[in-house]
Amino acid sequence: MFTVQDFRDTFTGRPHGIQGVKGRFAVLVPLVEIEGQAHLLYELRSAHIDRQPGEVCFPGGEIEPGETPLQAAIRETWEETGIPADRIDVISELDTLHPPSNIVIYPFLAEISRDALDDLKLSECEVAECFLVPVSFLETAPYIYNYSIDNRLGSDFQYQKIGLSGPEYNWRPMKHQIISWQFENKYIWGLTAQITKWTLDILKEGHKALGNPLKN
Repeated sequence: MFTVQDFRDTFTGRPHGIQGVKGRFAVLVPLVEIEGQAHLLYELRSAHIDRQPGEVCFPGGEIEPGETPLQAAIRETWEETGIPADRIDVISELDTLHPPSNIVIYPFLAEISRDALDDLKLSECEVAECFLVPVSFLETAPYIYNYSIDNRLGSDFQYQKIGLSGPEYNWRPMKHQIISWQFENKYIWGLTAQITKWTLDILKEGHKALGNPLKN
């Protein structure tokens, strides 16, 4: 039998988290300005890596014990690209992403100094190459495919356990999007494209709210 004090002892001072999360990751969304035009820096993952080989991503990885998400994003950027912390100017933490795969991703928007790209030291086991994409290119509409995941329960589900007599309940479908840009021979899609589009949508809304015309 538990008492209220048991709850106090367990939960007082406990840091909050997100229910169901099995892995915590952080990524850097790196901006580079070249000749007055903003670019985003992406990685092409090595073809020999176990997870998502050959795909486009932002620098980042799993948060280690004792690290903050920002520390993890900066550490992973250094390990993958050789860009040191003193070449990274963090602008803002972006909105947290919690995809259906039961992970959480903390993105951070930052500016990378242009000369840092001259000294890249890519981790051969993780990164095949880095490349820049002009933000003006990403302002073009991506390919977007909308779909839903329906809740389909097996015939052995016991509806009486949730107070129903049968499968007549109106389950709410989970709606998702696949977003993709093709840049030259590379495809920016998945969570990387989702973070990219979300960031640019906020940028556009911010310009509109300030009464500034959108730049092409």
